[in-house]
Amino acid sequence: MQKVHEHIIRMSSKTPDLAGKVTRDDLWMGLMFFVTHPENFISVLEDAEIDENLHPDGTTTLNRKLNFGPYTVQDVVETIPQELIKFNIDETEAIPQSRFEVQIEEPEAGVFFLRFTYFENTEHEQVKDAEQYKQLRIQAWEQKDKDVANKLLEMIAQGKFIPTKQ
Repeated sequence: MQKVHEHIIRMSSKTPDLAGKVTRDDLWMGLMFFVTHPENFISVLEDAEIDENLHPDGTTTLNRKLNFGPYTVQDVVETIPQELIKFNIDETEAIPQSRFEVQIEEPEAGVFFLRFTYFENTEHEQVKDAEQYKQLRIQAWEQKDKDVANKLLEMIAQGKFIPTKQ
């Protein structure tokens, strides 16, 4: 698999009411909510089946089946608590094997970013044929990521997440 796109979104001090109030715990709980309740973030998702496996080392693996109506996507989500979420998407005839990662970064105390990184099997026929649409895919990914980030900040501002010890 090859990295095909990467970008970051600043999550702290984006809005005056959240200045200095966004924490790593908030971001982590929000991202886990995104993983376990994708229907709250993806409007075209009809339903999702999710099996969660907690491991002794604190990591979690989730097997998900996402139903978008005309097609279904299966992925395996791996987490490293408070740091990284990897979405490993199975290959189908229509889509290549791919991976999408979201990493929490804190370059200085209290300043948070989410780094979004996309990887694809670039040998898949759909990717080869769709090179002309690469910019459109990147724009769609970035818009989805902005929507997720904004929804997380909205939920944090509303106090939707109560930190728990990991």
